[in-house]
Amino acid sequence: MILTGADSLLTSGGAGNVLGGAATIAALARHAARRIRIIAGGGLRLKCLPEVVHLSGVLSLHGSLTHENGAGTGDAKALEANVREALRILRRA
Repeated sequence: MILTGADSLLTSGGAGNVLGGAATIAALARHAARRIRIIAGGGLRLKCLPEVVHLSGVLSLHGSLTHENGAGTGDAKALEANVREALRILRRA
């Protein structure tokens, strides 16, 4: 990917979800050595956000920022609350 000139790679680490691929994402980030941004994504929810950040070591993330039950989708106030919660989580990471 680096040789193609891409500046970022969105990946779940080859797993069914980002938490399951967090170790692979960490290895990709180490190998990339800041030559390309590794973005962790795929089933990322607020519940697993701290663990994904801790295990993968990346802070570039892609997800719905909802709770497991999907709460926060389609409702602007709930989405705003979820984004604020994600920011609180990331500031502690």
